[in-house]
Amino acid sequence: MRKGVVFGIICILILSSFPLVGGGENYSNTISRKDRLDLIFDDIYDKMDDVNSQVECNLIFKEAVIELNKYGFLGYIDIKEVIKLVCCNDGSSYSISGKSSRTDFIGGLAVKFYELSNGRFKDVFILEGLTDTLFYLFYFMKHLGITRFPIGILSFYIDSWITFGKFSQDWEGGNEEWWPAEGWIKIVNPSGEVEAKYDYKFYGQIELIFEYGMDVNRIFSDLVGVKGFKGITIGDYYMGTAKIVDIGTNHPKLDWK
Repeated sequence: MRKGVVFGIICILILSSFPLVGGGENYSNTISRKDRLDLIFDDIYDKMDDVNSQVECNLIFKEAVIELNKYGFLGYIDIKEVIKLVCCNDGSSYSISGKSSRTDFIGGLAVKFYELSNGRFKDVFILEGLTDTLFYLFYFMKHLGITRFPIGILSFYIDSWITFGKFSQDWEGGNEEWWPAEGWIKIVNPSGEVEAKYDYKFYGQIELIFEYGMDVNRIFSDLVGVKGFKGITIGDYYMGTAKIVDIGTNHPKLDWK
């Protein structure tokens, strides 16, 4: 995997020498738009505490999308497509919404490369190295700002992963440091029950994914807490559905991969 990381960093350094083009419309009145966005997601925060079914949760999300469209957050995107994206329609997914720091989204294509590198192509030197490199190439793009847009710009995610918090240790496995995601997240399970709600600090519990760091003497990892995410992000806010959710307030006990 380290070979793939090295190749990925080289590719990123090459890409970072070229200018990046913005991904959407820019709004000058960011303060008033931020306040409006806060109000919309504050409403989601309050209402998700009282749901008893996924139908009720879908209604909350639908009303929020209508408000986002009303105030221009969706731009020219079809409101029906956004509603379809964020609502649970298969009876087997979780509904989630939140706002948190140290929270990163790994796009569906990067996820596919990661699964190939650690699954079918594991220990197949050329293919494992290639898919590992491609994963980190896409994964590192978030550090270049490619997947981070100004407030008011909506981003889509399909079959994606979400990481909550970060972890670091030295190469011998000692001197651990943990940084939680900070903010809030509400989770409604496939049965329509409020499964969990976290305020302030929490960590992903599913697995650790290596992330590059400036200190060559330490390992840095992101903590995956959601898999199969389908939904939207606007600024630090997110809303949608997920196939697997495992988030907690304690440090996860997982092996670094």
